[in-house]
Amino acid sequence: MISDQLQKRGRLFRHVFFVILVMVSMTFFPGYIGAQGTSPLSSVDEPEVASHTTTKVRRNMLLVPIYIEEGTSLIQLAKKYCTSKYHWQEIARINHLAPPYRIYEGDTVEIPFELLKKEIASAQVASVVGDVFRLQGSDGSLRQVKKGERMRPGETLITGENGFAHLVLSDNRYIRVSKNSQFTFTYLFRLTDNSLKAEFFLESGNVSVDVRKKLRKNETLRTRTPVSVTGVRGTSFRVKMDGDINVIETLRGRVALSAAGTMLMVDEGKGSVVKEGEPPAAPQDLPAAPSLPAMNKVYREQALRIPSPQVDGVRCRLRICTDEAGEQTVWSGETSKGEDFLVVGLADGEYYAFFTAINAVGLEGAPSVPSPFLLRTVPGTPVLSSHYDGRQIFDPAVEFRWLKGEGDAHYRVQVARDDEFTDLLAEKDVEETEYTFQHTAPGVFYFRVQAVADDGFCSNYSRADRVEIKEMPDFGPIPPASSGEPSVLHWPTMGAGVFYDIEIARDKKFRRVVESAAQLPDAVYTPKPLEPGTYWIRMRAVLPSGVKSPWVSPRELTVAAPELGVADAIVFGVFLTIIFL
Repeated sequence: MISDQLQKRGRLFRHVFFVILVMVSMTFFPGYIGAQGTSPLSSVDEPEVASHTTTKVRRNMLLVPIYIEEGTSLIQLAKKYCTSKYHWQEIARINHLAPPYRIYEGDTVEIPFELLKKEIASAQVASVVGDVFRLQGSDGSLRQVKKGERMRPGETLITGENGFAHLVLSDNRYIRVSKNSQFTFTYLFRLTDNSLKAEFFLESGNVSVDVRKKLRKNETLRTRTPVSVTGVRGTSFRVKMDGDINVIETLRGRVALSAAGTMLMVDEGKGSVVKEGEPPAAPQDLPAAPSLPAMNKVYREQALRIPSPQVDGVRCRLRICTDEAGEQTVWSGETSKGEDFLVVGLADGEYYAFFTAINAVGLEGAPSVPSPFLLRTVPGTPVLSSHYDGRQIFDPAVEFRWLKGEGDAHYRVQVARDDEFTDLLAEKDVEETEYTFQHTAPGVFYFRVQAVADDGFCSNYSRADRVEIKEMPDFGPIPPASSGEPSVLHWPTMGAGVFYDIEIARDKKFRRVVESAAQLPDAVYTPKPLEPGTYWIRMRAVLPSGVKSPWVSPRELTVAAPELGVADAIVFGVFLTIIFL
């Protein structure tokens, strides 16, 4: 009897205890998602994004958004994702949940990073160009980043003026970091349900994010700047931070943008500008992708001069990549509308050029289709070592010389009458680094040379060298002269401003010069009377530029003794008479 009563009392006690427990649980412990109801938290239909303005408690914590599935209570949420099921109390406090702590399917709640069970993930450096560094420790030292390395949460990537990096996350997620950027992995890990959680912080610069496969419900990818937060589920967009100005540009999908307590959606083909302390500006249309300009298919030397296209904007950006998809950037630059890009520093190889337009408020549109081109600078353009530079010469045989370069197999030379090389006088392939051109008629001639590789690839032609071949001066017929009589020398004039030098010698080698004259302005000369005998005369021209022609071939001049006249005979007779007497 007593035992039966005790058993009944025990059952009653257990029943009462169970009822009390259920009531307490309904009041103080987290409830389940109902089939109906309105959630005060964000919906899964839109990209998840945290408010940029938070309470003091939230601001001091690194919070991670977690998606709520059907039939999940707060305590079950903590048990599944946190290191302790009792963390539900902290979750409720942070998310401002009051009894009965209801959460709804499709909500997201914020859980402190340190409370989560997680597997730390990393991003692989798929490519790196130029100055790309990893910020090391508290001393702020920098270490060069190499292709194939992995970036982990808490690490900061810094790119220099010529630095670009392409990072790959799992499941077709890519991040392209442009030059002059500072980019930090806030967190990157997988939850117990294998969903990837990622958040990045862009202090300055420009990054492009490409999520090609839509994120699962509990996967998030956030990008923060000093003035805004963006969240996506599957999209391609750019984030730029310059001073206190933040620019968001959506190329595909939708981006949720939050700043100064205001959240808005930036749809595909739209962009928004955020200033520090202000809500995002209303999204505007991005400029249209420009048509390709007329580019060379092959560039043979540095630097590359590439024309800018006609753009829907005030400025134009050129981005050069090593891949057709435009993921591995090696050069980027801006120019004003209508101006050329001057590209330097590229190695020989195949590239793709992408052009974008930038409007007056700084929004950049979608890129053009890629324009492929080849840069090959070996063999290089020959460098002339002989320099005529329009000089006047008298020798009909002109010798051109140049320096041998890397990859030169042979050379192709051209000589023409015009600087466009349409009136060719000679075109010849030679193996030596010199070429002699002979021409009998005077005139102006142009010369250039290009290097040819073993595979037939040709460099650019060298600069065109110009030379003017002048006609040699010459004497006309030199009549014989008599002793004591002046002999006038004439020769064809060579034009105004030309002077002449004359030498008269007793020997053909002009070792015994008996008379000379310099800088004669006219093509005539009267030497002083010469003693009877044989003389040699030579002449040269002095051009207005100071160039002197070679001496003309010596001409022989015979000065005869004078014949005896009547007076001379009388004098000679008187002389003989005196001798005999």
